[in-house]
Amino acid sequence: KGGDQRVPSALALFNKSCLQNDKEACNVVGELKTKQNPFGIEKNFAEGLRYLQKACDLGQGRACHHVSGLYLMGDEEFKIAKDMSKAFDYAVKACDNYMMPSCVNVSIMYE
Repeated sequence: KGGDQRVPSALALFNKSCLQNDKEACNVVGELKTKQNPFGIEKNFAEGLRYLQKACDLGQGRACHHVSGLYLMGDEEFKIAKDMSKAFDYAVKACDNYMMPSCVNVSIMYE
């Protein structure tokens, strides 16, 4: 009971925390806005990508890995073109933040 009211409140708190440079909060909002979620939060790719990029810039490795994957594969739903240069740059940032799968991707792309 009351669950529907808690989701917007929680999202508002994550937004506020992200504005205060909380990398984890930025990543949560970015993930929720770029992926299907059970909370009824509407996808907004452009906004979600900005949150993920900010989280990455703040050193959140999972966010860097997520952004790298979006550019690595491209995404028709969100009209993002495949961009290997951006994918590589974000994968390096993710690897620098201990995301081992991104380190593997960097080694493959580097060849």
